[in-house]
Amino acid sequence: PTTSSHAEPLNPHNNIAPHPKHLVIPSRSEPCKDILYDHSPTALTAHMAAAAKDRGNELYKAGKNKEAIAEYDVAIALFGPSDPMAAPVHANRAAALSAQGRGFFDEAVRSCVRAVALDPGYARARNRLGSLVVKLGELDTAARAAEEHLRTDPESEGGAALLRQLRALRDGRAEGNDAFKAGDKEKARG
Repeated sequence: PTTSSHAEPLNPHNNIAPHPKHLVIPSRSEPCKDILYDHSPTALTAHMAAAAKDRGNELYKAGKNKEAIAEYDVAIALFGPSDPMAAPVHANRAAALSAQGRGFFDEAVRSCVRAVALDPGYARARNRLGSLVVKLGELDTAARAAEEHLRTDPESEGGAALLRQLRALRDGRAEGNDAFKAGDKEKARG
């Protein structure tokens, strides 16, 4: 079925999805899990989200960070706020934000926190978060971002674990700073 005389077939080899009003979905009599034959809104939404992510990646590689962020935002909206499939998109969004300079680091930290909260094992997001926190010199920013994430997704076990780790690092740093200021350099190094 088509919705327009200018309909385009859904091409699995093309990273850019056609506009939904131009989408042609082939039919098939036997069941198939392939996106081409899955008529469910969920499968189409997932395909559109992946296509937006791919477009964002291409824009980021081309140095078009603002445009990349817009595509990542589309992908995140389509995946939904608690879908682990959005974790790499949040991490990529953080990279595009970081590439725009220090003024965007706080927002990049929030994107990394969301990525780690959605997929605690996602090493690239954890590394990017660590790098941003070091660049900012601000564990408080990361902890606030984790707290903000938990307010929007209180069931996030990954977010809760990350917040505990960030608070421990922040509190340890504060104790070390206090020890250094008090002249206890040995305790400050510990």
